[in-house]
Amino acid sequence: MFPLTSVIMASSTIVTTFFCVDLQIADVVNAALDEFFPLTMGVSVIAEPGRFYVASAYTLATLVHSKRDTMYYINDGVYGSFNCILYDHAVVNPIPLVNKPGKLQESSVWGPTCDGLDQVVTSVMLPSLDVGDWLVFEDMGAYTLPVASTFNGFPVPKVHAVISEDLWNSLKNLLPLTEDHFTLQNNNWESIWDMPSPPLSSSPPSPSSYMYELIA
Repeated sequence: MFPLTSVIMASSTIVTTFFCVDLQIADVVNAALDEFFPLTMGVSVIAEPGRFYVASAYTLATLVHSKRDTMYYINDGVYGSFNCILYDHAVVNPIPLVNKPGKLQESSVWGPTCDGLDQVVTSVMLPSLDVGDWLVFEDMGAYTLPVASTFNGFPVPKVHAVISEDLWNSLKNLLPLTEDHFTLQNNNWESIWDMPSPPLSSSPPSPSSYMYELIA
């Protein structure tokens, strides 16, 4: 564990600033690693706290706007939120918002641009989808939107912060936030999908979470 370092270039002079960090946290983490993952196990541990904190905070919803057999074209791609596929070698997993009956078929998912490179998923087993269906991608909060572009004229996704009513009631008197900052969820997602004009990307349900998505 190393102290945080900031390097600032000013008038050809490099000024290095060290910020104090609480080494007690590092001591606890290192002790736990020594106990549960000793060197004899040959396990490599890589710490990426930034990704850990933000990845699961963002669920991406994409709309199937066209299809060709089992090739599905969605309204976001590698020049948008899925740039992580090109630059981070990310592997994403599309989840149909609505469970559809029928046999799973080997399918591929493509972005909206005219570039043949704009392939989101090469091969995935999906039910037969229709134009207008939603595909959900979880854990899309890290290294996605910050470097998205409007290549071919397609806008970057809109972001909606979603919070359950129970959690909102717990937080509303503690934070400098109002209901305008969130889409309130009444224990289901109908209110989100009943918005007058569906956003390019919104926050559908996360099967593995308790319905709290705060997207920054």
